[in-house]
Amino acid sequence: MAGGIAKEFRRYWPDMFAAYRHRCHDERFTLGDVFVWPTQDVVIYNLATQQNSGADARIDAVGTSVRAALQDAEGRGISVLGIPRIGSGLGGLRPQDVEEVLASAAATSPVELHLVTRP
Repeated sequence: MAGGIAKEFRRYWPDMFAAYRHRCHDERFTLGDVFVWPTQDVVIYNLATQQNSGADARIDAVGTSVRAALQDAEGRGISVLGIPRIGSGLGGLRPQDVEEVLASAAATSPVELHLVTRP
């Protein structure tokens, strides 16, 4: 969570970041996992899409973790989930490839997946 939108999540929810970091160090948060952080107002889905910092995002991990987040959201009765083009910034993936994976995951879920981009 050193850059991009993740850095903002780290700033707004420092307790979440501490728990996230602890899971990473204990190797309990691995590629394809989702770490759910419910707050009073929103549910945050931390998706494990890369193993190392920098341009290391894996497209298969994006798909696996997004599907897990959608499944969890469905179980919580959440009807809409917003997500950036995860892994396509600092992670090094092509935005078009990420969009295809997100569309594929959304096609099999009753939860609406909204792509969140900068204005």
